Amino acid sequence: QGFDHFFGYLDQRKAHNYYPDHLWRNSEYVALDNPGGAWGKGNQDYSHDLMTEEAVNWITANLDQPLFLYLAYCIPHTHWQVPELGEYADKDWPEERFKVQAAMVSRMDRDIGRIKRLLEELEIADDTLIIFNSDNGAHGQGGTREFFDTTAGLKGRKREMTEGGVRSPMLAYWPGTVPAGTRSDHISAFWDFMPTLGELTGEPIVGLTDGISMLPTLLGDTDAQVQHRYLYWELYEGRPSCGVRMGKWKGIVLDRRKGMEIELYDLEADETEEVNVAHQYPEVVEAIRKAMLEAHEPSPFWDKGNQPLYNGPAACELNGVTFEPRVGKKNKQ
Repeated sequence: QGFDHFFGYLDQRKAHNYYPDHLWRNSEYVALDNPGGAWGKGNQDYSHDLMTEEAVNWITANLDQPLFLYLAYCIPHTHWQVPELGEYADKDWPEERFKVQAAMVSRMDRDIGRIKRLLEELEIADDTLIIFNSDNGAHGQGGTREFFDTTAGLKGRKREMTEGGVRSPMLAYWPGTVPAGTRSDHISAFWDFMPTLGELTGEPIVGLTDGISMLPTLLGDTDAQVQHRYLYWELYEGRPSCGVRMGKWKGIVLDRRKGMEIELYDLEADETEEVNVAHQYPEVVEAIRKAMLEAHEPSPFWDKGNQPLYNGPAACELNGVTFEPRVGKKNKQ
C-alpha cells in the first residue's frame, strides 16, 4: 500500500507558499533556491513547476511497467504567487490578485497539456486514462469567486454544504475508450476513485469503502452503473455542518450545535438551492436525517455532544508526529 515515489510538501500549511525553502523526495530533504522560504516574488524555485518536472521525469523513467500518477497540484490557491502574469498582465481588472489567479489557472492548464503531449510522444496515450478534478468548490477569499463567477451560479462556496461548495466538475480523457464528447450527470464522489481504479486494474479493494466504481459511466455503459443510496459530507471546522445528496434531493444541516434542523432542496427543479421545501416533504427529510445519523462516526478528537472539539496534541500523539501549534493564532484545545 502507499506510493513508490513521492515529491512535494509534507505540511499542508507550508503548501500555501509556492516559494518554500524545501520540498521532499521520499525521505530526502530537497533544499530549494528560495532563501528563507520568502512569501513573495523574486525567488527562483516555484513549487508547481518543480512538481511538473518531477512528474515528467518519473513517467519517462518508468515506461517498463504500468503507471499510476497522482499529481496533486496546489494551484490555484492562496497565497497568490506566480512567476509571471503572462497574458493577464495588461488586463484592466480591479485587483492584482485576479490576474494572479488567472495566471495560476493558465499555468496549471499549460502543464497538464505538457503531460498529455508527453504521453502522446511516448505512444502510451491510448493506454492511459487521465482524470482531472478539484477537491472542493470555489473558495470565497478576496472576491475572486464573484469576479470570475467560479461556481457558475451555484449557491455557496468551499466549506459549505451547498452545491457551490461540494460540486466539482470531473473530466476524463482516454482516447478510444472513454467516448469523446459525452457528458454524464452520474452522482459520484472522491471515494469512488479507489473502486474505479481497482476495477480498471483488476485489483480487489481490501477493507471497507463507501465507494462504488464509476467505470461503467466512463465507458458509456450507463445501464450497468450502480448508484449510491446517498452521499454524505460533514465539516467540523468553525461551524459544524453536514449534508446528504439522495437522488434528486439535497438535505443540509447548517449548524449541528443548534440541532438537526434540515433544509431540503429539489436539485432537479432548483439547482441553485433557493427554495427550502422541507415542510412539503417530511418523509424525505426523515430519510435524510436517518442517513446523516447512519453515516456520522463520532471521533474523540472532534465530537463532544455535536460540539467541535479539535484536540491537536492528542491526534498527533496517536499518529506518532510532533504537534506544532500555529504561530500567532490562538490554539484551540
